[in-house]
Amino acid sequence: WERGDMGPEWAERAGGNCELDIIDAAELDTERFVSEYISLRRPLLVRGGSLHMPAAERWKSLRYLTRKVGGTTMSAVTIPYPEDFGDHDAKDSRKVTLEHYVEHIMGKVNSTSGTPLYVFSVVEQNDPNFKKLLNLIQHDATPHPHWLIQDDTTKLRLRLGNIQFGLGPAGSGAPQHYHTHAFASLFTGRKKWWFYPPPRSSLSRHHSIRAAEADAATRRQLKPAPLGEEALARETLPLVCEQGPGDVVYVPTDWGHMTLNTETALSISREFTWDGEETDSHVINSLQL
Repeated sequence: WERGDMGPEWAERAGGNCELDIIDAAELDTERFVSEYISLRRPLLVRGGSLHMPAAERWKSLRYLTRKVGGTTMSAVTIPYPEDFGDHDAKDSRKVTLEHYVEHIMGKVNSTSGTPLYVFSVVEQNDPNFKKLLNLIQHDATPHPHWLIQDDTTKLRLRLGNIQFGLGPAGSGAPQHYHTHAFASLFTGRKKWWFYPPPRSSLSRHHSIRAAEADAATRRQLKPAPLGEEALARETLPLVCEQGPGDVVYVPTDWGHMTLNTETALSISREFTWDGEETDSHVINSLQL
């Protein structure tokens, strides 16, 4: 992954395929999103879902980001929240400015185990360190997708929670985890997702590149299923989907998911709760209500 991608083998595995529903952004509205996805807790890939945001063009240049917010201090980590998960490489995590990370660490410095360091930060709204980055996100990574618009004509009542900024080279990513609803906008690069429906969702510290290799090995060993039993043979496997630049992935609450950047990738994710559910998930993951 030092070349900035995972090489031809991973490109072939990714292949642009997706086992989730895929809907073009122009064909998705709030009513359909509520009735077919959030109310049923079904994950979704929205093709071109963030292309209306200025970040879709501006953030193609990392120079633009470092010029605007390069002084922002962030965490360069092997996995999100490494200390909380007891990651063996947590000692390799470090606090750096975004500019220093882009110029001196990204794709150049790995953990003791050989996995890349990537930037993952919760953009705290009341932290002076994130003031410029928060302003940039609010300016460039908005408005929210139209299918998340709340008004008197829709049944969508959301409480938006924390904003997560992610930037990392090929080979970086997040192990399986779960939380409340979220949507993830990818602005550059490509990202591969694995989805685990409840009750198979779990919290893991197993780096996604290792888990992805194990998943690929399992799939290679699968024997052809008898006609009509294909779904049963695959029911223990996660759903796999590749996200491209400009795409938005909707992650339902309690669905386990794992990500792996197959190219240098830059994303913004946001968690939220939905008033249509009877849930206490508005207190999960320190949502800023």
